[in-house]
Amino acid sequence: MYSFCNISPLDFWKYTPAETTLMITEANSRFEFEQLISARLCTVILNANGATKENKKRFEIKDFMPEEKSKIKKLTPEQYQLMMIQKTIAAGGTVNYR
Repeated sequence: MYSFCNISPLDFWKYTPAETTLMITEANSRFEFEQLISARLCTVILNANGATKENKKRFEIKDFMPEEKSKIKKLTPEQYQLMMIQKTIAAGGTVNYR
């Protein structure tokens, strides 16, 4: 959570589920935008230098994008919660179950 949303595992518990969902959604949007910018930059650099693919065609943005989202397994809120519990305990914190 810290590397994705810039909050520590201990601070995670201060937020409501709605706030956490919003942070994760926003971080995911930012991550996807950064991937698109990186793919576009790779495309421009290679095409400007005259590089071509094996079939002699120019590079496209999709050549540098990760796999389709449908192939990537999404985590459920419960899986995120379990992950944060584990990280909090690993960091020396305690978790109060309600």
